[in-house]
Amino acid sequence: MRALLAHVDLRGAVTADIRAAIGEALAGGPVVYPTTNPSPPPSPFRKRRWHVAAFVEVLARHGIRSA
Repeated sequence: MRALLAHVDLRGAVTADIRAAIGEALAGGPVVYPTTNPSPPPSPFRKRRWHVAAFVEVLARHGIRSA
């Protein structure tokens, strides 16, 4: 499988959305794919903790130099 994927341009080989056909073959019956990605709301605990500045500040507090 890996060798096949390495040598085939899937965009050119498969020109239609075949997820439903693959899902049906794997599941043995019809499958439905959501039109949106359902997910929970962002966590308030992580609010503003993904900023680089906050991470660099924690590093500095622990004596770790950053570039």
